[in-house]
Amino acid sequence: MKVGAFINKLTNTTLRNLGITESVVSRKLNEEYREEIIDYINSGLLELYDKFQLKVDSFYLEVREGKTHYTLSSEHDLTNWHEPSQDLYIWKDTEGNFEDDLVKVLLIRDHSGREIPLNDPNDIFSIYTPEFNVLEIPVHFPSQIITVDYQAKHKTVSADTDDIVLPDSLYDVLSFYVAMQACSNMNSEGAIANANKYTQLYENAIQKFENLGTFEPRHKGSDRKFYLRGWC
Repeated sequence: MKVGAFINKLTNTTLRNLGITESVVSRKLNEEYREEIIDYINSGLLELYDKFQLKVDSFYLEVREGKTHYTLSSEHDLTNWHEPSQDLYIWKDTEGNFEDDLVKVLLIRDHSGREIPLNDPNDIFSIYTPEFNVLEIPVHFPSQIITVDYQAKHKTVSADTDDIVLPDSLYDVLSFYVAMQACSNMNSEGAIANANKYTQLYENAIQKFENLGTFEPRHKGSDRKFYLRGWC
């Protein structure tokens, strides 16, 4: 769903009585509130993509001899992979870059596609995640290219033409979240009551999906092949 369409849905449902539309008839969002509402949408998407595994992506990481600490951030993206650097060790492919959208490392594979133990104190070759965006690799781990599969965030939206990517069942949950935030920043008694109402609706919906396991991880790992720098 496009951001503009979602905002129209909001102004005709959860936000319809908050006085933020141009008129009661048109139900068009007053432009002075657009940036605020989009901020709430981004905040809600960030929370939903953190709570549920809605997107899985992967990147390559080149393990260097003697290097054990790898921060998983875009400043270490090897945009020109023909020119390796000790501080540049991440890349996705020849057309895309790592965009700091990491939520959680899910699975790591070696250059042959075998799964590498993760946070396993009983395995001497286990890789560890002391922080959500850090890999600690044993000093005796052989130099090679590994694949890191990870739970990813939703892209930040900013324009009406940007896409909101959610399962159909979560659009109402996002609506509750936006309404909860919008009402919480108003001082009237009615707004406070609505904030409490939408907070309860949001929390109940989250609890329902968690109990049902609707969005439980179904990650099976990446099937990407290594055809870079002679790895296969």
